[in-house]
Formats: sequence, C-alpha cells, structure tokens
Amino acid sequence: LIDPSFRAVFSAGNGEVEVYEMFISPEWDGLTISSLLDGCNDTICVALTRAGRAELPTPNTLLKSGDVLTVSATLEGVRSLRAKLQEGKEK
Repeated sequence: LIDPSFRAVFSAGNGEVEVYEMFISPEWDGLTISSLLDGCNDTICVALTRAGRAELPTPNTLLKSGDVLTVSATLEGVRSLRAKLQEGKEK
C-alpha cells in the first residue's frame, strides 16, 4: 500500500537520494522534527511548509498537524522513516 501522505517529488543521480513531501498527521502534532527523525539515518529535513509558507526549520521546530515536511533521504532512510510513521499510527 502506498501512503498518500508521503510522496517523492525529486530524485537525484540514479535514485540513490530522493526528496519527499510528507503531511504531518495529528499523531506528530507538538513533537519536534528531531524526535520524528530520531533513528532515521540518512534522512534530513529540507523544508517545512505551514499555512502555505515555507521555512528552513531547525531540529527543535515543533510540528503541527497539517504541516508539509520536505525531507531528503536514501532508500534506507525513507524505509526507516515510513516504518516510524506507521508505528505512530498503530499506537
């Protein structure tokens, strides 16, 4: 199953690194970007869009439901991030 809240928007090289947009669900509301990416090696935050305005966030930026987080990751990085997001939905 493909999660519609998580999509690739750019691929670099031969696809070794890709840029993804992900929509922040209520489960992650109020948590920091660093807590979301903790344990997700080869994944970095590129931008955060909130209410139509983009910014360069810090690791301590608080997430809000409805934010669009843009991350860059390797295949392994995106796998671990997707697993973490799925784990959050099951709690």
